[in-house]
Amino acid sequence: MNIKQLTPLSVQQILVFSHVVDLQSFAAAARLMKVSTPTIWAQVRSIEKAYKCKFFKRVGRNVVPTQDALLLRETLQSVLNTLESSVKLINREGEGGITSLTIVTGIRMIMEELGTKLRYFHNAHPEVTLKLYHGDDMTAQEMLVEGKADLAMILEPPEDRKNSRLLFTPVYDLEYLLVLPPGHPLENMAFESLAQTVDYPFIVGHAGTYSRQSFDNALYREGLAGKLKITAETNNSALTINLVRQGLGLGVIAGISSGRLLDGLHTISLTKIFGKVRVVAVWKKGTVQPPVVNELLKIVKEPMS
Repeated sequence: MNIKQLTPLSVQQILVFSHVVDLQSFAAAARLMKVSTPTIWAQVRSIEKAYKCKFFKRVGRNVVPTQDALLLRETLQSVLNTLESSVKLINREGEGGITSLTIVTGIRMIMEELGTKLRYFHNAHPEVTLKLYHGDDMTAQEMLVEGKADLAMILEPPEDRKNSRLLFTPVYDLEYLLVLPPGHPLENMAFESLAQTVDYPFIVGHAGTYSRQSFDNALYREGLAGKLKITAETNNSALTINLVRQGLGLGVIAGISSGRLLDGLHTISLTKIFGKVRVVAVWKKGTVQPPVVNELLKIVKEPMS
């Protein structure tokens, strides 16, 4: 079967199919869409007839989607995202353009490299209100999928932590840094490996965060797993930096050595051990981005002076 042989689907049918897959219930989908259960059943049958495929199996009171159904659901999500974003975009443009932009990112990024970039953007678009939220990579992805944010800028997560409904595009690179309090003995030493740090307490990311996974992997490679003393765990670099300043230990962050939050502290690049870390912009697949978003990303990608 090719696309010419496929019976055209309505937006209503696509929504019905998606809700049945997600809820695994005709009745629940009917309540959500405020129609009768037979109407939902008929719409699903029409889609199955169009694709010449059985998409659901009855298990008790629920309907379980087949692998083909899950694959189609994933594909149709981009169509729904495109339709939804196009309606929002046209409505906004008809009302005089974009008036707000919701972004989720990290506290340190907002306070350092993104802060200046956002000021440039505001100067160019004073009519747009920026709504900023803090969140790690998983929180940011959840907000995007749930429609609570337009855009996220986060450290690029590993492939198995990327939501398949989202698009990830590189914007700039950071490096991992070892952050030392003033006058620390390591400040005047040639740094070669993490083995030089085993006598000092550490502040690191929470277990499960990408930065912590990278740190634990590096310790394992150097035979240091379980040998470092961890005094505190945080979920963002700004907190880590502050705890280093308070004397709780050495910190490991992804950032820039010239960052304002690091004033008065000493940093050592861990690039040889960890490699670079990438910041990515994230949004829903299929979303029609308004021009101001593309302008913001262009500003963010420009090298900092």
